[in-house]
Amino acid sequence: VFRNILNRTADILHEQGHKSLAHLITDEEGVIRLFEMLELADLAKEDRICFFNALQLCYQRYESEGPNNWSAPEFFPGFMEHFKELIAIIAAEEEA
Repeated sequence: VFRNILNRTADILHEQGHKSLAHLITDEEGVIRLFEMLELADLAKEDRICFFNALQLCYQRYESEGPNNWSAPEFFPGFMEHFKELIAIIAAEEEA
């Protein structure tokens, strides 16, 4: 799930012209992939904003696509609920 969300968010970042940030979160030899953890505090404020905006767009794309292409569509609602919680956590952190 972590990699899937990051990959799709990186695609959006790439589309938006944030190629270095997209590379950072998808680099297989980087810290994020090695530890499967992204410390947002390690990113510059501008990068955090870009990442969060792309993450929200990623959520919207999943929502509009629905579970049709999933091999186990019954897991889609739970996935989306957890994804929504992730966005809420990041939003709260950014407000603080």
